[in-house]
Amino acid sequence: METAFSSIGSKRLRVRPSTYKGMAEDLVALYDFLDERQLVDMEVRKTDMDAYVDSMTQNISPVTGERYSHRTVKRRVSTMRSFYKWAQSKGKTKYRFDVGEVNASSFKHHSTEKIAPDVLEPSSIAEDADVRAINVDELARLLEAAGPSGIESIDVSRPDTNYVRRETTALRLKLECCLQAGLRRAEVTALLVKNVEAVTKGASLSPLATYPVRTLRKGGQWKTVLIPGWLISSLAHYIGTERARLIAAATERDPGLKDHGFLFMGIRILVWGAGFSCFWLLSACL
Repeated sequence: METAFSSIGSKRLRVRPSTYKGMAEDLVALYDFLDERQLVDMEVRKTDMDAYVDSMTQNISPVTGERYSHRTVKRRVSTMRSFYKWAQSKGKTKYRFDVGEVNASSFKHHSTEKIAPDVLEPSSIAEDADVRAINVDELARLLEAAGPSGIESIDVSRPDTNYVRRETTALRLKLECCLQAGLRRAEVTALLVKNVEAVTKGASLSPLATYPVRTLRKGGQWKTVLIPGWLISSLAHYIGTERARLIAAATERDPGLKDHGFLFMGIRILVWGAGFSCFWLLSACL
């Protein structure tokens, strides 16, 4: 099953653990259906797959007590198709057919007809409150609580020559990346050392100018963001000081560990062996 998951995952994109978790849940639902019908997983026919999709479009979910959403049906069908494509390619299935013909979009979405007209429906969930933007004073207190600013002063009239950097914390740098470059949490933790060093290598950065830095966004695709020079300088300083100390301490404890290359590091996520991707293990990084 683990081999199947690695094959189902996209060849081009990094796949998040939440995606694998969703695929696992989809397959559990499929196997529940097969068990109920007393079908063997590798002996299904196209009619069995059609019946599975039909059961979702016509029945009520035992978990939510509501009809399946069209998005859920499409996702489960996509997982089922990918799984059986993999199984057929490995010669594991008894019958061969075009799994691409099994398509959730060919089924009409659930009817608006009430099953029990006399039964009162539950009240709808209240609408979310309007998004409240954080005000400047609250933001300032939040940033100061994370650590001092990485910049002490800039002479606006001579920004290229008068720039004083001071020590700060990794958490403050992460928050500054969110604020200054508009990055999400996952995008901050996906920043790579090599992409920061590519900007600072052999270059004199203007603190108020912005410079392009690559990071990974949702779906594992690359995006380029603009980060001010003073923040890039602070990130480069972090790489050569605090991050370097963490790497040295980790490799001293276990010489077999290797630097994963990501900019920010948590206490529980330091370095991993070659071949182990920790891109989406973010809980300790931010």
